[in-house]
Amino acid sequence: MGLDTVEIVMAVETEFNIAIADRDAERLVSVGDLYRYVLRRLDLLRDPEAGRSDFPEVWHQVTRIVSQQSGVPQERLHEDTQFVRDLRLD
Repeated sequence: MGLDTVEIVMAVETEFNIAIADRDAERLVSVGDLYRYVLRRLDLLRDPEAGRSDFPEVWHQVTRIVSQQSGVPQERLHEDTQFVRDLRLD
């Protein structure tokens, strides 16, 4: 995992007050992977009805962080946007 990706992980940890283990971070290939990881860590996926209204806000926060760190406009980020392949982050 490159420095750019580490900075994204650190910013997400700070924003959501969670810890992301290095072994987990290495498996986060896309923006969608990171988003779903945050949802799981916040226990928003445990109960399908609970927290559903939080999903768009979490997506917005995750993509804002990725945008700030990568320089790619937030509106160009999608769940399948990959950190290395599409954003050229290593």
